[in-house]
Amino acid sequence: MRERKQTVIDPDLPRRIIAQRLGPYEIGLPLKDGGMATLFHATRKGVAGFEKRFVMKRVHPRLASDERFRAMFIREARIAALIDHPHVVQVVDFGEDDDALFLIMEFVDGCSLRTLMNALAKQRRRLSPQLAVRVAIAIAEGLHAAHEATTPDGQSLSVVHRDVSPDNIMISRRGDVKLIDFGIAKSTDSTSETGEGTVKGKFAYMAPEQASAGEVDRRTDVYALGIVLWEMLTMKRCFRAETDLETLARVLKPEVVTPQRVVPEVPTALAEVVMRALRPSPAERPATTRVLRKMLVTAMPSAALVDAEDLASLLRVTGAVPGVVGSLETIKLDISDVEVLSDASESTQLLPVGFAEPPSPLTPRLFAAPAQSSRASAFPWWVLGWGATLAFGAGMALAYALV
Repeated sequence: MRERKQTVIDPDLPRRIIAQRLGPYEIGLPLKDGGMATLFHATRKGVAGFEKRFVMKRVHPRLASDERFRAMFIREARIAALIDHPHVVQVVDFGEDDDALFLIMEFVDGCSLRTLMNALAKQRRRLSPQLAVRVAIAIAEGLHAAHEATTPDGQSLSVVHRDVSPDNIMISRRGDVKLIDFGIAKSTDSTSETGEGTVKGKFAYMAPEQASAGEVDRRTDVYALGIVLWEMLTMKRCFRAETDLETLARVLKPEVVTPQRVVPEVPTALAEVVMRALRPSPAERPATTRVLRKMLVTAMPSAALVDAEDLASLLRVTGAVPGVVGSLETIKLDISDVEVLSDASESTQLLPVGFAEPPSPLTPRLFAAPAQSSRASAFPWWVLGWGATLAFGAGMALAYALV
């Protein structure tokens, strides 16, 4: 098991930030500290007890005066504000107050897909194909909305997210699926440093053309979503290696095995769609995430039966969100950024689990169905029952005949 460095709030973060106000927003405790900005809980209060929670992304003071970074941050806010879709986290405000540059985003009360997958891996579980496809379909819809976003006068922005990964997919306690973080998105409004010749994003979720600093388009996001779906189905890492350099080498010359080879229960039609999305050549992939969505629905129609309540139940039964525990036997998890998913080259047996209550034929499974592990488990024991019954009946008939 490989551990990833945990996210730790900068210990030098000025204490005056806590409970400070920026504009109409009261800043609460920090959520996450990054290299360029810090995420905080934020609250806006009004008359008659009105109160609404948000997330504030506040630029580090040392970068707020950097004109190049300011331009990039402002561009992120502009792009995100033009994308309006239920599966994309909304940016609701942007401002500058007392030399503090910030944007205000919709608050998603839940966890990232990465945290959920780590929780499942710690419990030796994996997602059912139906649920994995349901998440992928939601993100495909959100990505298509981003790709189709236009300026107020109708000009296409040609947005490419470039950072689709389990870390940037949120699932709320209510079962809502949201795509976040357009911080490195490419668009026709991009500044020169985000163009061709610059590599941006996480190596393990890059398409070959992105990793080689080539031209990217919406099919680059199709590839990244294909990686995410592959990992949801197999509970293994697709490309990640011991070092970034080794990961990059794998990405540049991809040799991905079908998810069905890792998990035989994955339907053939679904495995074919995943591998189509992971074609090295952009021309051979689905042209848009909308096309990919339709292919997924066709390959796994039962995914349509999975609704938000099923996803919410998944968070409850895995304990992925602190303070939320379901009816299944679960272990108390200390969810962090520790990486627990194995590489694709490693062999990991996952124990299947079911529902707390027997599902109806139309109820989608949250977890993978139990696999037949031996011939004995697959033996038709009902044959012995019928044989015993027939033998007993024949014996009685013979006894009557002899009397």
